[in-house]
Amino acid sequence: MIGPKKYKEGMVFRCDTDGSHVECLGQNFRNPYEVAVDSYGALWQSDNDDDGNRGVRINYVMQNGNYGYKDEMTGAWWGENRTNIEDSIPYRHWHLNDPGVVPNMLQTGAGSPTGILVYEGSLLPAQFQNQLIHSDAGPNVVRTYTIKKSGAGYRADIINIVKGDKDQWFRPSDVCVAPDGSLFIADWYDVGVGGHQAGDQVRGRIYRVAPKGSAYTIKKESYNDVAGAITALQNYSWPGNVRELRNVVERLMLLAVGERVDKATVELALPEGQAKPTVTSISGNHGGSLSERVAQFERDTIIAELKRQNNHITNTAKALGLERSHLYKKCQQLGLDLRQLRAGEHA
Repeated sequence: MIGPKKYKEGMVFRCDTDGSHVECLGQNFRNPYEVAVDSYGALWQSDNDDDGNRGVRINYVMQNGNYGYKDEMTGAWWGENRTNIEDSIPYRHWHLNDPGVVPNMLQTGAGSPTGILVYEGSLLPAQFQNQLIHSDAGPNVVRTYTIKKSGAGYRADIINIVKGDKDQWFRPSDVCVAPDGSLFIADWYDVGVGGHQAGDQVRGRIYRVAPKGSAYTIKKESYNDVAGAITALQNYSWPGNVRELRNVVERLMLLAVGERVDKATVELALPEGQAKPTVTSISGNHGGSLSERVAQFERDTIIAELKRQNNHITNTAKALGLERSHLYKKCQQLGLDLRQLRAGEHA
């Protein structure tokens, strides 16, 4: 049960797409804006301090972590005196000397933190790749946080990407990655930082950040060879985490014929109902009994191999390690009509 007797203050939740199976992954934040999830399922976020205390922080969200905004035992406010109190307000603000509180990955001082992402593209220079990119409207800046391991957690350094030194109305509210790997920045452009006192409700801007000379183009990918199959996997919008990727790789090993994995095999291995790069799956996660799932797997494998062999029955049987007559019998058992599948092609 999620409630105040077990958890405190701001939280990070996870649930199924229908809203069921809600669980708390981290708690005792003050004012987080957004959670960024990388391809391995790791969670990252910013957390705004009580205004004026220069304690904005960036966190790796450790599952079941307590992040210290209120005293874990008493619920006391951070400003109350206590044993082993921290020597400065930014650290005191998060009870960082209290046992069991997850350390901050980074503190960035005063600010109004907004959108955050994990950059997993390749267009931006190497120092930005696989790192956090974060917009902070207060100090008029978009930054990269370069992450390094530190004990059981992480620490990070700051690299500014865009800084509004000459335009204090630059108020970056969000960042996202474009299809070509460039960076889009939303700027609400105002004298203040938003809802408290909007001074300009007319103007706003969107910026694109990319290496010099990089025109905005969406590359048309080819998925017809091994390199293309790898690109298809990289471009797939994974709804899960690294465990789902492991499952797909294991499925590819079962489906692949020989040492090569081609587009059709990737199509077959990816879960049904999710966005894929220019291809449509003929398979998926099927329900039913074990025997029904095995039968569906066999159907999918035969159909995929037929496509690879251009509907050539003899070559398909050879690739599957079957006699031609056995392939016909297997198709009859599975309810597959080879005449329709061949679509008039020669055998």
